[in-house]
Amino acid sequence: MLLSFVFSAFAQDPIDLEPKKDESRKGDLMFSINFGVGSYIGTSAPQPNLSKYTLSAPMTAWFDKKPILDIEGRWFVSDKWALKLTGGFSYSYNPSYNEVTGTAASQNTLADPADVPTYSAVPSGNNIQFFVGVGADYYLKTKCEQLYLRVGGEFGYAYGRVTLNAEDSEEYMGATLGEAYAIKLAPVLGADYFFGKTLFLGFDIRPVAYQYSIYSERPQVGLSLLSSDNHAFSILSQPTIKLGVRF
Repeated sequence: MLLSFVFSAFAQDPIDLEPKKDESRKGDLMFSINFGVGSYIGTSAPQPNLSKYTLSAPMTAWFDKKPILDIEGRWFVSDKWALKLTGGFSYSYNPSYNEVTGTAASQNTLADPADVPTYSAVPSGNNIQFFVGVGADYYLKTKCEQLYLRVGGEFGYAYGRVTLNAEDSEEYMGATLGEAYAIKLAPVLGADYFFGKTLFLGFDIRPVAYQYSIYSERPQVGLSLLSSDNHAFSILSQPTIKLGVRF
């Protein structure tokens, strides 16, 4: 109700206002860097050679209090409608280090002060995460010539994958794997304020959002995946600030 009141107070019937020289037109392009709060996906690889593995349903949600940075492009297919494409990507890698064997008789007992401890192998790791989203927005003029309100929707897909492996360690029977998928569907309310014809500052929020996530892990090669899934509903989630340009 509050959001509806705010939009009704500022938005005007586009037909009632004269076209502005610097307003968006069909064929215009907009690019922005988006700074938000939430999360796309999260995962980790399991430890190898355990006697039992337990997996909880993934709790990563678009409402999580984590920083988000992505880029966005918009294309005006008419003077009022714009299609958008949003994406973000991250990749990290750490090399492996071989085990350095010490002089202790057993690794399961307290070492003699004169013994040299064993340094366990450091597994190599690969971590990849990405997000892509598509959507559309309808632009509404306001009494302020530089301010436009937006009403739209979006669909997003996120993927994360982590692998760990230490070929020199007896603990690892091939790479361990953690993998996660998530899809999101949400309406979007937003506003853009233009500083002249090119530069703009925008804001988005999702009044409601639905996310479905699947998380899987495999402790060694040859074993089947252990998986769980999760349904999440959020209200007033993933606020986002946009800084961009229009062409």
